[in-house]
Amino acid sequence: MEGGKWFMGRQAKWRRVQQITRVFLKHGFGYLWDGRKEIASPERGRSMGRRLRQVCEELGPTFVKLGQLISTRPDLVSPEVAAELEQLQDQVPPVPFEVIARRLEEEFDKPIDRLFSFIDPTPLAAASIGQVHKARLPWGQEVAVKVQRPGIEGQIETDVAILEELAAWAEVHTQWGKIYPLTAIVGELRQSLRRELDYRLEAQYARQMRRRLPDDGNVYIPEVVGEYSTRRVFTAEYMEGSKLSSRAVEALGQERKRRLARIIAETILHQMLVDGLFHADPHPGNWLVKKDGSLVLLDFGMVGRLTPEHKSQLADLIIALMRQDTPAIVEALLNLGVAPADVDRDALYRDVEEIRDQFYEVPLHEIDIRDVVQLTFELSFRHQIRLPTHLTLVGKAMVTLGGVVEQLDPSLSIVELAEPFGTELFVGRYTPRAAAVKLAAYGRRWRKIAEEAPDWLAEWASAAGGGEVRLGLRLREGQWALRRVERAVNRLAASVILLSLAVVVAALVLGGFARSPVPTWFYTALTVGLAVIAAITFWLIMEIMRSGKK
Repeated sequence: MEGGKWFMGRQAKWRRVQQITRVFLKHGFGYLWDGRKEIASPERGRSMGRRLRQVCEELGPTFVKLGQLISTRPDLVSPEVAAELEQLQDQVPPVPFEVIARRLEEEFDKPIDRLFSFIDPTPLAAASIGQVHKARLPWGQEVAVKVQRPGIEGQIETDVAILEELAAWAEVHTQWGKIYPLTAIVGELRQSLRRELDYRLEAQYARQMRRRLPDDGNVYIPEVVGEYSTRRVFTAEYMEGSKLSSRAVEALGQERKRRLARIIAETILHQMLVDGLFHADPHPGNWLVKKDGSLVLLDFGMVGRLTPEHKSQLADLIIALMRQDTPAIVEALLNLGVAPADVDRDALYRDVEEIRDQFYEVPLHEIDIRDVVQLTFELSFRHQIRLPTHLTLVGKAMVTLGGVVEQLDPSLSIVELAEPFGTELFVGRYTPRAAAVKLAAYGRRWRKIAEEAPDWLAEWASAAGGGEVRLGLRLREGQWALRRVERAVNRLAASVILLSLAVVVAALVLGGFARSPVPTWFYTALTVGLAVIAAITFWLIMEIMRSGKK
């Protein structure tokens, strides 16, 4: 029986490979098979991007998500191709209503007429993973019901398995595959699709984001109907409004568009840099504009999470970019990703300086967030700094947000709006509460070291007794490492001097007040000592803040 399933699985995979090949050939990608090369040019890039977008839309959800993912990676495709892939629309012909009704009855083990007093057989929207129908619950509440297409999980698993095999083969046999982390990209795709296939996660994210929304009435997230939501069905209150991409919104006055752009940008930035849970796909189709001018945010299938550490690292990068501080930008980039042990920091420093010169004295409102994202990814790729999934989703959200804002108000700068969020995060790191949290974390870390130290020492002593201990030092970072060591030594020396002065001043205070009367020189010496201590303390604090470490 198991052998039969394996054979059927291989058959399904082979049929899908044939279908994928036919679609690529149909859209003019035959050169991938016969070894020809296309002539590179901006026009050719736009043509390739358009055809690649059509391929993804025709092949379904796995390839649509792959295209969306690739569009955020300027290190993988040209700007012309990325611009086309950003326009990917996940719209397909709807599944017959009989199929949808049967799935609903299977999910809730009830006939459709007992589940709803009314359900519209014509869908409000149809995508490759699921489609949405307007319905009325038995107690009269109007809802939007998203139902997953039958068989879609199997198709996605087959597609991802094919892509994994292709990625593994390409990384071994092609030069292109040896440069790009293809298997990691496909792994990221698999994880994203699995999350999107589980509507329970979408319900959970929608509830959390709804609770965290600012209470200003500008943005609304529909309430989830829990008893009508499962792994394959997601139900929420129905909201009336016009899609951001509709003609009704296009006809709005410039002042109203400007207000909408600011609300949308501030909402996503607040989610990202304050809440740590953000909508990673805020394209125009996921926003409704209500008659009263407020906005409704929909579809929580693609969501990003940022831990306090991630937010802090992102704030470091934002602040460094605002200050155009090259050492801080380099440090923030290295903290954001996983850098190889032999990364050339001097070359990275030079590249950041070159990019910084492009924005030198350029007003914040003239900097496009999409340029910042593109340059960050290109720089990371050039120096083989692996950026984690959460940062890829940040990049995707920022690129998508940039397109939405440009459509509504081209004069609005997301970079400028992000500055106060980054500053607030940066300053918040030095509050008493933050210090207490960090101190507790350090305490736990040192306690663990103390607990494990006897075992380490015993192992080291045993190895030393057997003549197996080697002590080696390799200086791999050149001038960069020397500068870091020099700064660290300077801070250490200043700390020692500060401590010594504090001891001397304390002795003066005790000795001076022990005498009667107090000598006249005592107050002069005390004032000078305190002034020197204050100056060294201030210098140390500035050094620590500049390095981003306490």
